[in-house]
Amino acid sequence: MVTEKIKGDSLFSLIIGPLIWMVHFLTLYLTTALACAKGFFHLQVLGLGIVPWVAIVATGVASGLILDSAIVAFRRWRNPPQEPGEKPPPPAQEQIIARGRQRALAFVRQRFHRSQPLPQVETAAIPMPPYDQANPQSRRRFLTYAGLLLSGLALIATLWEALPVLFMTSCR
Repeated sequence: MVTEKIKGDSLFSLIIGPLIWMVHFLTLYLTTALACAKGFFHLQVLGLGIVPWVAIVATGVASGLILDSAIVAFRRWRNPPQEPGEKPPPPAQEQIIARGRQRALAFVRQRFHRSQPLPQVETAAIPMPPYDQANPQSRRRFLTYAGLLLSGLALIATLWEALPVLFMTSCR
């Protein structure tokens, strides 16, 4: 995989999907503009215009690279790499938050619902905020998750911007 070479907390691993999308957009835009300006827009190769062929190849390459970066981000998000010498996250954090939720629910029951008891809420069913700790593991998981979402957005945008080029029949 191409993007597997990126190690550690890198801003490049966060923005690789949008960068590939930008290069794809510029490739399609410049190819179409040059084909219209120089007059080779109507050239045919195997029954398809030269600009749609460039769009198909560029979209395939860009989609492959973006999918590669999304797969790497997904793997790093699920199993974040451990740096040597890093301390593991504190295990008591979840217990502290669960205790705070229980106290808040007891306060609400006592203060506002004296006549009608609230239904029991299982605190273990309430999901934890995913990346709220100030440690390297939490930061790394947040960055890889953001990179995964940005890669998904870049893939959708790449496929979306290739559609008009495939159906365009003239330079007007």
